[in-house]
Formats: sequence, C-alpha cells, structure tokens
Amino acid sequence: MPDPVVHFEIMGNDSANSLKWYADMFGWKIEPKSIAGAPEGQTCGFVRPQEGKAIGGGISSADDSTPTVHIYIEVDDLQAYLSKIEQAGGKTIMPPTEVLNMATIAMFSDPDGIRIGLVKAAAEQ
Repeated sequence: MPDPVVHFEIMGNDSANSLKWYADMFGWKIEPKSIAGAPEGQTCGFVRPQEGKAIGGGISSADDSTPTVHIYIEVDDLQAYLSKIEQAGGKTIMPPTEVLNMATIAMFSDPDGIRIGLVKAAAEQ
C-alpha cells in the first residue's frame, strides 16, 4: 500500500485569526493549544478528522512570517526515506525530530523546492 498523507498544517501570519477563520468558514472543530516557548499569545489548533472523510491537521503561525501549507506523509522509517529523497535530488530540511511528545517528524524539499513533511508511522498496538 502507498504511504498516505495523514496530516496538514496551515501556517499564517496570525494564528488566532486563522483558527477563527477556518472554524467559521468550514465548520471545523479546532482544539486550541498553547505552544511551549512560542511568542506571547501564539496558539496552535488541532483540527480533528471527520469520521471516514478527512485527515486531521493543525493551524498555527508561520515561523518565518511566510504563510505556507505543509502536508505530512506517514512512513515507517524517516531516515531511510530522507536518504532515498536525497538520492533522488531532494534535500533534508529538518532531520527526524520529536514534536510535542506526540510524533516524530522530518521535513524535506523536493527537486522543485516544495517543502513536505514526513511523520513516523504509529506503532501497531
């Protein structure tokens, strides 16, 4: 089976406005969460997936003030995929990193410079 897209992030200039706008616009249920070490007032929000129809995601402020959207592809071995990506002309942007004690992610850019995330597959229970 192919590796699925399992998460998205929408990063805008003002996280509070973005959370409200997307909730109002699309009826999304967004769970606000403070980010440790983030600037005063910066909040992110977790968008819960709709039953059987959508993936979950997050909304936050852009780190470098450049609004962007990222998707995350679930894989079983982050470093193996980063090595494969680099051999095919892509670049590692962020090595495997644990985030909010919830997931381990990595970021790469494809040969055109488009940034994409990888997330380690959850262990089977």
